[in-house]
Amino acid sequence: MPKEQMEIYVDGKVIQLNDYRKLEIFGARVKGVGTKDQQKGHYEELLEFAGSTKEGNGYPIPLWQLIQATEISFEIEKQI
Repeated sequence: MPKEQMEIYVDGKVIQLNDYRKLEIFGARVKGVGTKDQQKGHYEELLEFAGSTKEGNGYPIPLWQLIQATEISFEIEKQI
């Protein structure tokens, strides 16, 4: 059994991600991909943050987008 698993159901298709290593697509012509590496984006996120602070270009994600995502999550919570 995978440690981490995500399933997405959309347009009669199922997209299944197992342990960030194997991506399968059911109900589509494309069947999926696999890799031995388990990339979750943590390392890349740290590199981006370090680069932006060194160069003084600001945060990788603009503040307005962070605020917008927070407001959307609050609205979803309210409607649930």
